[in-house]
Amino acid sequence: MRKLFLFLVVAGFLGLCMADLVSAADTADITVTVTCRSLGVTVDTATWPIGFVEANSEVVKAATIVVTNTGNASETYQLKLIDPTVWNAVQTDAALAAEKYQLGAIFQTTATAAPVAVDYVDSADFVSTSYVACTATVFAKTIGSGVNVAASGLRDLWLYFRAPPSTAETAAKSIVVTVKAIAGA
Repeated sequence: MRKLFLFLVVAGFLGLCMADLVSAADTADITVTVTCRSLGVTVDTATWPIGFVEANSEVVKAATIVVTNTGNASETYQLKLIDPTVWNAVQTDAALAAEKYQLGAIFQTTATAAPVAVDYVDSADFVSTSYVACTATVFAKTIGSGVNVAASGLRDLWLYFRAPPSTAETAAKSIVVTVKAIAGA
């Protein structure tokens, strides 16, 4: 009987130990790490004072506007403009009419050669009054674009202006261009 009692005590003890081992494996932890996306964009130049131009003339901005991704993830840029009073932007490469103008934009990686007027003959480079997202062919020409710009990444933005072929307006006109950051692909 004593052996049976001892056997039961040892078996009970082992049973308790086994229960602890089994219960230790009944759970597992998962650590969830989240970073909220932060979108941000800045430009180093807020104005382009063209000055006097002739009707139907073209002007390419001589210096770049550096656009910086100040967010914490890749971004794609969108562009839109606000028409000045009386004038209206045209987004096609067709001939312009009275009081119609074109404003073109091209993104490139920094330190690339400036586009020239003939680079802006494609309607994909003309800014409209609605947001249009950059792609490999929209607001882009050669090296780089406004697509998937890495955090802290820089892009050169080059602007082009084509004046109306005729206008009754003699006062200075201001066209506001907005660069908006959206989540990159």
